[in-house]
Amino acid sequence: MSKTKKLVIMVMAVFLVSPLLSVRIAAAQTDTFNADGAFQAIVKIKKFGLDEDYSLNYDSYGSGVIISSSGLVLTNNHVVEAKDTFDNSDQDASYEVCLPSNTTDEPDCSYIGKLIAKNKDLDIALLQIKNIPGLSSRASYPYLELNQTDNTSVNDAVMAIGYPSVGGSSVTITTGIVSGKIDKYGKQWIKTDAVISFGSSGGAALDQNNKVIGITSAGYSDLLGSLGYIINISSLNKWISDNRNLAPKASPLENRVIAFAKKDKSLNDTDKFQNDNPVFSVVKPEDWKFEYFGENLLYIQNPSDGDGGYVIIQFKKFPYLVDINNIIPRVKMRSLEKGTLSFLNIQENKDLKLSGLPAKKILTTDLSDSLKFYALPFRNSIIYLNYDYGLDDKDKGLIDGIINSFNIKNAKFSFSEAKKYTNSVPKFSLTVDNNWALLAKNLKSSPLEIQSKKYKDLIVKVNIEKASDSTKNLNNDGLLKLNKDQLDQINKISSIVDLKLEIMESNAHYKVSKNFTDTIKITTSVKAISSGKVVTYEMDLTKKVSNKYIVTVALITTNPDKKVFANYQKEFLKMLQKFSLSGS
Repeated sequence: MSKTKKLVIMVMAVFLVSPLLSVRIAAAQTDTFNADGAFQAIVKIKKFGLDEDYSLNYDSYGSGVIISSSGLVLTNNHVVEAKDTFDNSDQDASYEVCLPSNTTDEPDCSYIGKLIAKNKDLDIALLQIKNIPGLSSRASYPYLELNQTDNTSVNDAVMAIGYPSVGGSSVTITTGIVSGKIDKYGKQWIKTDAVISFGSSGGAALDQNNKVIGITSAGYSDLLGSLGYIINISSLNKWISDNRNLAPKASPLENRVIAFAKKDKSLNDTDKFQNDNPVFSVVKPEDWKFEYFGENLLYIQNPSDGDGGYVIIQFKKFPYLVDINNIIPRVKMRSLEKGTLSFLNIQENKDLKLSGLPAKKILTTDLSDSLKFYALPFRNSIIYLNYDYGLDDKDKGLIDGIINSFNIKNAKFSFSEAKKYTNSVPKFSLTVDNNWALLAKNLKSSPLEIQSKKYKDLIVKVNIEKASDSTKNLNNDGLLKLNKDQLDQINKISSIVDLKLEIMESNAHYKVSKNFTDTIKITTSVKAISSGKVVTYEMDLTKKVSNKYIVTVALITTNPDKKVFANYQKEFLKMLQKFSLSGS
């Protein structure tokens, strides 16, 4: 079953968040602490990775503690770890390290962190701080010493230093007591009543001598209060000693993170943001702020005004040169991916000029929210300027000024469409003609999109899932029955959001071509129950590979015309004549 079909029945979002964490410190004989200087050794760690379009993006953050004058940083493994959910393999990641100068301002993110070592079982990792040329030139760093013996007792005071989400953007110091100790998951833990919050992961728990007694790693809250868990440093010291002198590892993303950090830093001194690819600029009001979250994501807002407006600029890449006719189909496809297409209402769809080029001004509403944005097709991208005027349209003039300042430049540009693609695991390949273009995705579970240049509301996705214990031994007839049973279950849930899936055609042994044979073919429609109108059509061609993987090539269209869908199927099957799947 395709991912799109599963998303159709989505009625709520489930967010998996790293355990909430916090930093504490145990005071041996007193209940007072001297935090002067100690906070300077507690850093914020920003993790960067590549999104599905291979753009660099700020992924998450946590805390860390400097434990040597050379800039060795101790943190949690889950702060630095980047895993592919498909096969649990390591993904490329790189890190910014931010050092505080006081407890009121944001830390200075003028440094990078190079990974030295990490251990999932201990939930521990080491980074090495490096200067970013032109931004920093430190020769040494403030650091804290690690406690070598476990001398903490219940009721000892604990001081926590880290960057909890509830503490704003500056370093935060909290206190509590040692509430207990426990051995679990192969580690020794210190329990504390100190406040725990996401973002403090990897921060330090200190005693009255400012020695590190532990690294915060988990926090739990309910109506009765909260309890935090600190990894006792005594269970980590040997691993730290064994790994602290290893050479830092290279990251292929490091230079991009350095370039990002330099650009981000420069935005503090200018009211004009300039993008490199595509080349555009935009101007903000003097007291507003640029918040740069990635190579394709820019926020413009007044952070001191919770009722104020904002502008968010981002862009979506295509495998071919786009025009104004790509916009509405893409709006519908985005809504389909959210599972709210049957509720989509395009209230405004106005043609205009933005930066002298054809664009659209669009207002949509659906089940979850309303969205106002400008959409500008430019070369092989659609650039979106999402905006909100704030409470009672208080910032309308300022927001309109930002949008009117948007200026795009026709710089030199080189682009060629991808016509061939080969996947490694599982092995498949495809060559397309000039009617189609290929877009490789940074997703092992959905590595390829095949887009029609002629039909803007048609898209093809190749999805891969691992065969489970319940599917690896099933033949095609068994898999088809399983899919039908799953569709029945989906319909029981999807009725809540006024949707019903209907199987139009199925075949357990369908031959597409000589290189793509004995596939499971399922053709479905998704209808709004209340009106009976078709929301989307889909054809799935599924093949099991070596009892390890299940590959589905899915044709999806938001065009409700059945005759159009019949034509799309013909084009789809013709295109797949050069699709080759190995190992089946």
